[in-house]
Amino acid sequence: MWYWWTSGTPPIQYKTTLVDRGPITAIITATGTVNPVVSVQVGSQVSGKVSRLFADFNSKVTKGQVLAQIDQKPFKARLSQAQRLR
Repeated sequence: MWYWWTSGTPPIQYKTTLVDRGPITAIITATGTVNPVVSVQVGSQVSGKVSRLFADFNSKVTKGQVLAQIDQKPFKARLSQAQRLR
């Protein structure tokens, strides 16, 4: 009888904390198509992996501004190899 009486459900425990103020985050979901104001094709004289981007989508850019940098490691390796062969 004692085992049955003491083996009941354990008491519920609660954790409490102080109320705090913080930012409220609002999330909006929408569907549709986003079209650019002006679309420009960009190319380079050499091919390779892009290592750095200096502009983001829909950023305003000016003539002569660097937009991306191609990884220079393969080109430096070829230059070093060519200099050793001389």
